[in-house]
Amino acid sequence: GVIGEPESSDLGGKAAAHKHAVELIQTLPLSRLLVCSTQLRREAQDVESGLHAIVQESYTKFQVTAEVVGEVHVRSKDMENELVDVLSSVQKVAEGTEQVNARLSSGREKVEQLEGARRVLQLLRATRNLPKRMRELYASGNAQEAALRYSLILPSVSRLENIHSTFLEARKAIDATAKELREDISRTMNSTDNQIDPGEAVRLRIQLGESPEIMKDAFLESTAARVLASAAIPEPGFRAAC
Repeated sequence: GVIGEPESSDLGGKAAAHKHAVELIQTLPLSRLLVCSTQLRREAQDVESGLHAIVQESYTKFQVTAEVVGEVHVRSKDMENELVDVLSSVQKVAEGTEQVNARLSSGREKVEQLEGARRVLQLLRATRNLPKRMRELYASGNAQEAALRYSLILPSVSRLENIHSTFLEARKAIDATAKELREDISRTMNSTDNQIDPGEAVRLRIQLGESPEIMKDAFLESTAARVLASAAIPEPGFRAAC
């Protein structure tokens, strides 16, 4: 049947080969058969030797591969250990860096505190020296510089006067000096031989701490006095006309 066909085909092929071999033996002379036999043995030996060499080469390659795999495994373990050591070193460096940063941070805070204290002392020294310096500047005709220094230092002193009584005392001293200068400027504005510009006088007095509302009235009064003096008009009449 169909199932038996491969087996019968193999048997047929073997039978045909056996028949062909018998025919060769029967037809060829003995000398020719001996030569063929010798050639077949040599070919079989060559094939066997080739197979042996192939097996030996494959085994050698297998051994080399096994050795390489073993070395790779060992080196991978070594690399893993080295990586662990490196990570440990990195961790130690990171911890050391954090400690250094902590110490530096503490040092920076102390430096900032010292720097802040130094600036406060400089401000206190400048504030204590300011009244004398303002009078010197004003006496030398540099009223603008005196008023400017007062207006620049006043905000800082005002912030610190509630922290320490020394700054409160210094604030009172510079305020008293500013008041003296304001009053002198006011007398100059109202004098008959006034040489100061009314607008400039107003700006100086405001910069020295005078109220702008008060200065508005003072400016109008000074201007009216100037107009009356220049026009020789009695003051009551001028005010009545206004």
